[in-house]
Amino acid sequence: MKLHRLTVTSTVATAALVLSVIATTPALADTGGKGALPKTQAAALAAADAVMQKTGASSMTLAIVDGTRTVWASTLGAVDAAGTKPSTSTLFGIGSVSKMLATTAVMQLVDAGRVSLDAPVTDYITDFRMASPEYRQITVRMLLDHSAGLPGSDYENAFTSTPFAGYEQQVLDTLATSRLKTTPGSMSVYCNDCFTLAGILVERMTGKPYADYVSERILQPLGMNLSRYATTPLAEGTFAPVLTDSGTLPVEVTNVLASGGLLSTPQEMGRLAAMFMNGGTLDGVRILSPAAVKEMGRSQLPTTLVTAGPAQFVYGLGWDSVAEAGLAAVGVDGWVKGGDTGQYHAAFTVLPQADIAVVIQAAGMTVDSGTLETLAQRIALSALAEKGVIAEVPEPLPLTAPRAVPATQAQTDAITGTYLGQGIAFQVTPSPAGGVLFSLYRGGEWITHPEPFTMRSDGKYWSTAGTGAALTVSRGWGHTYLVLNAPAGSGHYRDNTVLGQKVTSVDALSPAWQQRLSGTWLDVTERPESVLWQALPTLTLAELPGLSGYLWVADALAPAPVDPHTSDSVATMFLAIPVALGRDLSDLEVVPCAGAECMRFAGGTYRPLSSVPAVSTADVTIGSDGFAQWRTIPAATTVTITGPGSWKAYAADKSPAGAGAADGASVSLPAGGLLALFGAPGDVLKVRVVS
Repeated sequence: MKLHRLTVTSTVATAALVLSVIATTPALADTGGKGALPKTQAAALAAADAVMQKTGASSMTLAIVDGTRTVWASTLGAVDAAGTKPSTSTLFGIGSVSKMLATTAVMQLVDAGRVSLDAPVTDYITDFRMASPEYRQITVRMLLDHSAGLPGSDYENAFTSTPFAGYEQQVLDTLATSRLKTTPGSMSVYCNDCFTLAGILVERMTGKPYADYVSERILQPLGMNLSRYATTPLAEGTFAPVLTDSGTLPVEVTNVLASGGLLSTPQEMGRLAAMFMNGGTLDGVRILSPAAVKEMGRSQLPTTLVTAGPAQFVYGLGWDSVAEAGLAAVGVDGWVKGGDTGQYHAAFTVLPQADIAVVIQAAGMTVDSGTLETLAQRIALSALAEKGVIAEVPEPLPLTAPRAVPATQAQTDAITGTYLGQGIAFQVTPSPAGGVLFSLYRGGEWITHPEPFTMRSDGKYWSTAGTGAALTVSRGWGHTYLVLNAPAGSGHYRDNTVLGQKVTSVDALSPAWQQRLSGTWLDVTERPESVLWQALPTLTLAELPGLSGYLWVADALAPAPVDPHTSDSVATMFLAIPVALGRDLSDLEVVPCAGAECMRFAGGTYRPLSSVPAVSTADVTIGSDGFAQWRTIPAATTVTITGPGSWKAYAADKSPAGAGAADGASVSLPAGGLLALFGAPGDVLKVRVVS
C-alpha cells in the first residue's frame, strides 16, 4: 500500500533537512560495517536521526548493500516504553515494497512457462469478473505495471488486529460489481487490487497459499528466514510496535498480503536487492532469469504526459520507478519501490549497475515512504561519491525563479480552474495583484496560499515565496492536468507531479442527491477487529464551493469526487489521472439495507444515521448479511450486552468510548454517542438497559 501526501513545499523542506545534516555532521564511529563506506555510514546515521526527530517516527532501521552483501546496518529509536532500541533482526512492515515479492513470484511462473505476461488474467483466475466487459482485456502485465484500469484499492478489512483470511475473496466479490475506470492498458495508475489479483494468480497456478509459496520459493532460498506475513499472530518482541505519547498502539495486521503484507528487516531485504543486482541469482541460487529481472526493470508506462522533465513514477513491473530521477540526474540508473501502511513505512532503492542498494524501514504514524525514499536517495549518492562513481554529492539547485514576464490572457485562462484528484482538490484563480493564487480544499473551504504564482520566461507560474515551486498545465487523454514542477528528493533536480484533473461545473444536483448532502452514514461491513474502528468510520457527502454538479465523498480511507448524473441511485467515478492521484476511486451506489437507503462505496456499505434506533432493552439479531447493528445513545445509559458477539461505543465527538465482548458485564454508554453491535449472521445479542 502506498499513499503520497503532496503539498507545494513539503518536498523542498525534506530535501533541505537531509542535505543540511549530511553536509554539516562530522564523522561518527563505525557502526558495524567493518569500515566499508565509513563516510556514508556516518552521513546515513546522522540523516536518519534528523528524519526521526522531524517526523516523530518511533523507530527506524536501515542498511547499505554493496555488491552481494550488506556492509552496514543500524537501528534508531525505541520499541518499548523503557527505550529499548530495535535490533537488526526486529521485523518492520514494508508496506507496498511487498509488491516486489509478488512480482518476483509471478515472474518465476513466467520463467517456468506456466504464465504469459500478455495473456488475459481470466486465463488463470477463471472466476475473476467485473461489471465492465472490457475486464477480459486485462493481462498479467497490466496487473504488475498498474495499467489494468481497476478502481484501485479495497480497504475494507485490509488492516486488522488479528489475521483475516477472507480478504482475497472479498476483493474478488467487490470487483465483480465494480466498473473499470480506464481502458485496460491505456494508463498506469497506482493499484493495490492489481497486486492482490497477482497473489491470487500465484495461488491458482501453484496450488499453494500465497504466503507459503513466497516463503518456499523466494524467502527461504534467499536466506530471508525472519521475513514473514502475519497470517498467524506475531510473537511479542519480534516486531517494532508504534510508540506514541499515549502509549503503544495495538498491532496492525496487513491482510493485503501480495500488495503490502510482508514484514522483514533491511538486511534480509538487502538480499533481495542483491539478487536483482546479480541478474536473478544470489550465492549460487537462481530466483529469476536475467531476462525476467531486465523486464521488471524496463519502463512499462503505456504513455505519459509531456511534462518537460523527470517524473517521480516511471513504472516497471512492480517498481515505482525504473528511472529514479535523483540518480538519473547524476547519470546513474536507479530502481525504487516505496511502501506505507498505517503504522509502517519503507524505501527500497537499488542501483543495478553500481551494485549499491539502500533499504530503510520505520514505524510511526507521521512518517511516510516519500521521506524515506529521499533519505535513501541521499545515502545512495553519498555511497556513489565515496566509491568514486560520481565526483561528489550534488548540491541543491538554486531556488531562483526565471525572469518575470507578463502573462497572456490565454495563459491565465489555461491554468485558472478547479483540479480534482483522489482525496484532494486544488483551485487556481487570478490574483488581483497579478499572477494566480493556489488554493487547497480542506475542512469544507478553500484555503489560499497568500503568495501568488507569477508568469516567468520559461512559461510556468513560479511561487513568489521563494520555494522554487512552479505550476503549469499539460494536456493528455483528452483532459487538462495541473502539474507541479519543483525541486525534489535531495534538491539537486526538478520533478513533475500531476496534481489533478481540471473539472468544470455541470448541471446542478438532482433533488434526491441534494437531500443527501446533510446526511451521515455509518459503516456496517467493516469487521470488528479492523483498525478503522479506532475512529468512527463514517461517510458524508458535500459539494465543493464554486464547483456545482459533483459530489465529494468523504469516507474513512478513500475520499474522492463522483459524478451523480448517471441516476439518482448511482454516482460514478470519472477522474482519469496518471500514476498517483487517480488511484483509489470508486462508484457511489444507493442500496437498500436494514430497511433504509444505504450507501456502498470503496467496498464498504454505510447505513444512514437517521435510520438508527435508540438503544433499549431488546434482543438484537445480526442479519443474514452479517452487517453491524447500530444504536444511538440519547442519554447516558448503563447496559449489559450478552451473546456471541462484541460491541463498540463512541462518544458524541465520535471518539472511541469503549469496546468489548458481549459477556454480560455492565457497559456505560455516553450521552449523544453511538453503539455498534457485531456478530455472525443469525447471532442474537441481548441488550438490557440497567439504568
